[in-house]
Amino acid sequence: MVDIRQSCACGRRFRITSLRVGHARGLLELRGPLGSPARDHPPDDTELWEEDKETPLGKVGVVPVGTAVLHSPTQWFAGPAAELRGLAARMQRTMSAARGIGLAANQVGADVRMIAHDIPECAPSILVNPVRVSASGNVVRSEGCLSLNVPLAHGQVSRWRTVTIVADLLDGRRVVLEANEMLAKVIQHELDHLDGIEYVQRTHGRVREDVYSALESANVDTQWLPVLGPETATAY
Repeated sequence: MVDIRQSCACGRRFRITSLRVGHARGLLELRGPLGSPARDHPPDDTELWEEDKETPLGKVGVVPVGTAVLHSPTQWFAGPAAELRGLAARMQRTMSAARGIGLAANQVGADVRMIAHDIPECAPSILVNPVRVSASGNVVRSEGCLSLNVPLAHGQVSRWRTVTIVADLLDGRRVVLEANEMLAKVIQHELDHLDGIEYVQRTHGRVREDVYSALESANVDTQWLPVLGPETATAY
């Protein structure tokens, strides 16, 4: 089953025009970057971060920067998406407890490509195997992270204004989702997590100097955070 919709910044979701449906349907067979690692079983409890664990850098239950699972690409999930319902529930509990707006699976220790967000009026809250297929525009906004709870570490990051992704839902449907504004920001931030990237790696100029200075003052090992350039137009 296919669900092709756009999401407005106001929260309204609406069907896209017939002129774009044909293109969207052509994306529905996308199964991730060529050669991407895959797993056919959901993470078990031994992989997950303890739900009540506290650390100096991460929110309660959230993997902190400097933990290996957070700094390498996650695996594609080849099994039925419904098998990830338990992980999805855990992610939503952790995100809610930490008062976050988005969370990637590796932020709870799970090496699997899945994200959660707290903007359900715009799009389904759990997205499995999300892949960005196009992007346009540019916007600069301040970002922070549940895995990097360091004062003064929030920084301005350049992101695409609008992104289009393909993802699976827990009920077996596949969606093509075009997002802008806050949802686009959250999706890009969490996609970076799934690729082993922390938002501070995308800061630049004086902002980068200030952010990395704050990290060093907090004794964060910045070797885990090699600097990157702003987002580019590469799509899978």
